Amino acid sequence: MKLIQPETLKKWEAVYCKGTDKKYPSIDLLRLNLWFFKNPGQGRVLEYACGTGVNTIYLLECGYTVDAVDACQGSINLVGGKLAKRPDISERATLTRIDPESERIPFEDDSFDFLVCVSLLSLLGAKDRVQHILGEFRRVVKPGGKLILDINDSNSDFSGVHEYVGDNVYLFRGNDGKDEPVPTYCLPDLETFAAVVEPYFTIADKGWSGHEYMGSRINEWIVCCKNDK
Repeated sequence: MKLIQPETLKKWEAVYCKGTDKKYPSIDLLRLNLWFFKNPGQGRVLEYACGTGVNTIYLLECGYTVDAVDACQGSINLVGGKLAKRPDISERATLTRIDPESERIPFEDDSFDFLVCVSLLSLLGAKDRVQHILGEFRRVVKPGGKLILDINDSNSDFSGVHEYVGDNVYLFRGNDGKDEPVPTYCLPDLETFAAVVEPYFTIADKGWSGHEYMGSRINEWIVCCKNDK
């Protein structure tokens, strides 16, 4: 199975072409780096789906060595430009574009001490692709390594007002409902997400984070887990 859903890649390449960017890292990552990773200031992190690079830069500033990957060339260009302006941290960064045709993450087994994958799993579009990537995460994370994962709930911007097609999959058509449909995999509750993750990792903690204001509602189920393979 391919790692990347073609519809998602097409949509987000278009988003980057329009100039999307962010200034601040995920507040959940800031908290969980301190509370779960314990912010050791060392170790190798895989940030899977680095997006605009704000989390990448935060992790580098914390002292980690970071492999930041994304399938979107627009993301790679954006993050590469930011790292070029940060020679103080960029020597600990490796930026890699995932081949859209690939079925494997391009790293050796047991390569990483930590893995961060936020705001991505729903965009894989189906349970079997999520399961496939979780298997790849287990392969590349060292025994005892820690992971932070999240997924959207079934009443968020990516799901609630969009067409439901079964098996927790919704056809996301953009916030205005006019875009080409992108399948998104969004789950009804935290226990359902935990049940997807548990065959691959030991869950150390789980919870949720969200907001609802200005016409937007985002709620994400979050798990902190360990690779006890």
